[in-house]
Amino acid sequence: MSPLFSRLTTVFIITHLVIALNLRSAPTSAHESFSQEQKQDIQKIIYDFIQENPEAILLAIQRHRKNTEIAELARTRAAIKNKNKELTRDETDPVIGNPAGNVTVVEFFDYRCGYCKQILPTIQKLLKSDKNLRLVYKEFPILGPASMLASRAALSVWRIAPDKYQAFHEELMSSRSSINQSMVMNIAKKMGLKIDVLKQVMEDKSIDAKIASTFKLADSLGVNGTPAFVIGGEVVPGVADIATLRRLISKARKN
Repeated sequence: MSPLFSRLTTVFIITHLVIALNLRSAPTSAHESFSQEQKQDIQKIIYDFIQENPEAILLAIQRHRKNTEIAELARTRAAIKNKNKELTRDETDPVIGNPAGNVTVVEFFDYRCGYCKQILPTIQKLLKSDKNLRLVYKEFPILGPASMLASRAALSVWRIAPDKYQAFHEELMSSRSSINQSMVMNIAKKMGLKIDVLKQVMEDKSIDAKIASTFKLADSLGVNGTPAFVIGGEVVPGVADIATLRRLISKARKN
């Protein structure tokens, strides 16, 4: 522990001891416990210390931020462990790559998310280069009704023709056109899907329930944007480069 931090700790300990002793000895409420003179003395101790050691504030903030990050990481890892089956082995989730792969990567995404579109080539490259990789897609339509329409259609494709899901997904994700009913159905036709069957499945309440469960899962993991990846015990938000993803996959494989 640095001398500066030791002094800072001492100041706060003294202050809290004074407060504790005063509160213990006085039956009155906290704001009535100190005389005006005592309040001024305590304020002066703190003020003088800050004036003499301005870097102490920055140090305290940095330590607090670090401790918060450590606590958040531990919470996330615990949530991933607790939700592992729902996260990686939910049969209603689309899975591509090697179904028996020894590492599972989970991606939360939205079809209208520009960053999700941006990272698609990286995902394709990973799957092509790593034949032992299993990728779980979490349809997470957070960007409005058009996103919801696309996810409902994609999940329905997974249900009625899972072998066509990847092509459907990549066609939707690669498109720069606005997503609407006509556009989605045109892609489905191009894939050789039966449109009447697709529309019927899209209206099934279980599709809505699936999307709702994904939102709940994302919330439990602290995922509130797209894309977001879960690899091993870590959540990786945003557009991660391929080197970062490969490093985390390698780490998960070793563990």
